[in-house]
Amino acid sequence: MASIVPQIKLSENGPKVSRIIYGTWHMTGMNENDEHLLSNPENILSRIKACVGVGITTFDLSDLYGYYQFERLFGEALKLEPDLKKKIQIITKTDIVKPCEAVPKCRIKYYNTSREYILQQVNRSLGMLGVDHIDLLLLHRQDMLMDADEVAEAFKQLHSEGKVLHFGGSNFTIQHFKLLQSRLPFKLVSNQFEFSPYEMSALTDDRLDYFQRKRIAPMAYSPLGSGKLFAKEPTEQTRRMRSTMEQIAADIGSEVSIDQVCYAWIMMHPANICPVIGTTSLNRIITAAKSVNLTLDRQQWTEIWSASTGAQVP
Repeated sequence: MASIVPQIKLSENGPKVSRIIYGTWHMTGMNENDEHLLSNPENILSRIKACVGVGITTFDLSDLYGYYQFERLFGEALKLEPDLKKKIQIITKTDIVKPCEAVPKCRIKYYNTSREYILQQVNRSLGMLGVDHIDLLLLHRQDMLMDADEVAEAFKQLHSEGKVLHFGGSNFTIQHFKLLQSRLPFKLVSNQFEFSPYEMSALTDDRLDYFQRKRIAPMAYSPLGSGKLFAKEPTEQTRRMRSTMEQIAADIGSEVSIDQVCYAWIMMHPANICPVIGTTSLNRIITAAKSVNLTLDRQQWTEIWSASTGAQVP
């Protein structure tokens, strides 16, 4: 299949990424549906190739995924077809420390944004992935004990060494983002947070206004509400949303699906939000890619907002 998904710049000085990003969490062995586990290099490679084939070239990982082992599996998948490294962009995250076999001294989940830990984990990620640089490094969660000067030291060292090309946040508030930015000589290029018709707080807490003003494209994980849109026992909210999206899909075209409508709803926002999709289905990867060609009008967008809230706009 020909490439469908276009590339955009996350910010003025940021990297080019695919407008739809592939999130790897559901391939890591950390999800609850064991029948869908795909944590072996061959299965991972098949998803990478399916994504690249439709223009989804940006992959979102974390040092935490797969109990700190998934980056190694992703790297082994790339070794099967080394030329793919030149065609993709790798995002990875760090700072979550979670009790598991790989971290035997960890008693409780916590966050670590110390200079030493960031440098250690990035070097570990580079080795496991088998790459010489990471395109975009995100701090995974907002650390209440973050020393912005210390983080900046780590970021500046990684940048000067060519190990990380760009930096950003994940689940950051605007003020936390500004704090870290105030210590850096280069711009943070994005912030990743949950956003969907189920989780719309970014519309009202000024995050999307701020990033639109800064011309920074944010990334939205759980764009289908962490699977709520397709729940077997839907809530009243989901019933309203399905009914509304089904009608909009039928109005747009006979082969349009409600997940495509949901992705289009997210991408309609002028902040240039990049959905981070999590499906492991090859067919739904293609379906998601085709959503970049859908255009909703303002009434359709508002109908989905209303279906979610159960109310009309003020």
